[in-house]
Amino acid sequence: MNDVDILDRVKQSLPEVHMTTPLEEVVDQGRTRRRRRRSRLAGGGLVAAVALAISLGAFEATRTTPSPGRASVLKLGHSAVHIQLAGYSINSNTDGTVTIRFTDEQSMNPTYMQQVLAKAGVPALIRIGSFCHTPTQPSGFEVSDRQGPQGNVMVITPSAMPAGAELSIGYFSDQVAWTMIAIGQPLSCVTSDP
Repeated sequence: MNDVDILDRVKQSLPEVHMTTPLEEVVDQGRTRRRRRRSRLAGGGLVAAVALAISLGAFEATRTTPSPGRASVLKLGHSAVHIQLAGYSINSNTDGTVTIRFTDEQSMNPTYMQQVLAKAGVPALIRIGSFCHTPTQPSGFEVSDRQGPQGNVMVITPSAMPAGAELSIGYFSDQVAWTMIAIGQPLSCVTSDP
């Protein structure tokens, strides 16, 4: 038995199909369905954009007055955060502390990290390859930090941070440096390991 014989048997087993709907009508129905689908997708995109705008507004962002040459510091309300990325993780703990774990991966977006920390109640200035400090440094605040087999770990208590201060973190290839800095004071930044 060859391919032609098989095709003939299959054709004979199927009932005859007659198309009663004109081709133009079928094409018009398809176009109408595509238009409806596209408008639903566009409407969904609009809903997503509105939801994003509302959720960003819910952070109640306030900006402090920037000093010359320094970006504004974004300070947000306290919320629980749990972020696990290649270069670091940030987790809110049940005791009110926030744990930051830096890994040996050097993929990090400092701006995003600052936003996540701000959401957790930790105003911070994050720099890669440089470390910044101010002429006067707020005192009375300690960060628990240790170097472990899986990277550098910092534990911060946001409620104990002094008013008008933020955490300055400098991320280098072999270490993480930190200090408290006074918001609004001029920054001095170094590009080598402190």
